[in-house]
Order: sequence, then C-alpha cells, then structure tokens
Amino acid sequence: MDKNIQNINNLAKNCVQNEVPHCVAACPLHVDIKALTKAVAGGDFTAGRQLIEKKVPFAGILCRICEAPCTSRCSRNELDSAVQVRELERACMDFGSKDSAVAEIPPKKWRVAVVGGGLSGLCVTATLLKRGYSVTIFEASSVLGGRRREDVLLKDVWDEELVAVAGAQVIYNTVVGNDVTIEQLLEEFGAAVSAGFGGSRAHRRRRLREQAIYQFRRRAAGYAAAS
Repeated sequence: MDKNIQNINNLAKNCVQNEVPHCVAACPLHVDIKALTKAVAGGDFTAGRQLIEKKVPFAGILCRICEAPCTSRCSRNELDSAVQVRELERACMDFGSKDSAVAEIPPKKWRVAVVGGGLSGLCVTATLLKRGYSVTIFEASSVLGGRRREDVLLKDVWDEELVAVAGAQVIYNTVVGNDVTIEQLLEEFGAAVSAGFGGSRAHRRRRLREQAIYQFRRRAAGYAAAS
C-alpha cells in the first residue's frame, strides 16, 4: 500500500476513535463533517445540504461567512493541508436540492418576542418556529438582516433564506427600551430573547438581557407552580 494512503487511513482511524472528530468538536454547531465529506465525494450534494440544514439555521448565509474553526483542527494538517469544509458546505448549498418535507410540530402555548432582526435574531426565530413556538420579531430598522443585509457575498441568498422566518410576525421601526419596554414584552409574551444590539448599545443590551432573564424565571416558576 502506498505510504501516503496508509498515513491517511491511520489519521482517519485516530480522528474518530472513541471521541468526536476534532473538526466536529471545533464546529460551534457540530456539523457531521465526516458524513458531509463522504456525501460530497459521492457527488450527492443534496444529502450534504440536508446534513448541513439539520444543524445550521440560515445555512445558505452562515456557510458563506463561517470562520471555519474546523480547518485548524483537521487531522489532514499533519499530512498536507486541511479539508476546506466551508467550500464543501457552500457547494452543497448551491448545488443540492432543498428538502421540501416539513415536520408537523404541535404548536406550543408560549409566544416569544425576539429583540433584533439581525442574523442572530433570525437564527433564533427560525429555531423557535421549527419547535412550534409563535414568534414576534421587534426590529429597530425597516428591514431584516442587520449589517449582513448589505454584504455583497450574501445578496443573492437572502430572499431564499428569509423563507425560514416567514411564519413570524415582524414589527419594524421599533426600538425595545424606547418604543416598548422589556416589562411590556414580558406582559404580552411568555419569553423575550435579546439578540440584536450593536456594540455602542452593549450596556443596554446587558440590562435588557438581565431583565428578561429575571422576568422569564419568575414567570416560568409561576407556570410550574400552577401546573
């Protein structure tokens, strides 16, 4: 057997022996990179896309802007160079077919307010909608997407990706803390998630988050006592 092939096989065995592969552990969303590379190697971009979308909300966007921490942890660095997982993910999103099947999730009784319609808030919203929650986004500007909406790398994918939050109500031009208070949100909603303030408003973001956590815990305790 060729020595290089043998080295690759040995690396692959060490990569998955008794622990999560290093690349998967480095990925914040723990995408199954081994299965992804196998799907791409077999030319099955649709299977690869399904693997990504199973773990990654707004996959078409995140796959383009991901900092790829998996690259530095790839075992192939010991042999030649890392697998370029971000490029493989982008290929799957570009060439794979979207899974049209939608799981029927019973609606939950809680309504959730998401503060901020930037990428973080949209990811939170998409995840909550998949789990059956009713979501309302409070966005300070007149569009969703935050600063990423103007990114030239993403201009062709926003319309398709925003379908993931089509089931949410969006209230534009509303600044939480000025136009509406966190206390008012907690009166109307079962929970509030602070997901969208710029760096210059970091203090207000911390304050609103602390208020939301306190109110959420108090309300959750009340629900538990009543049930």
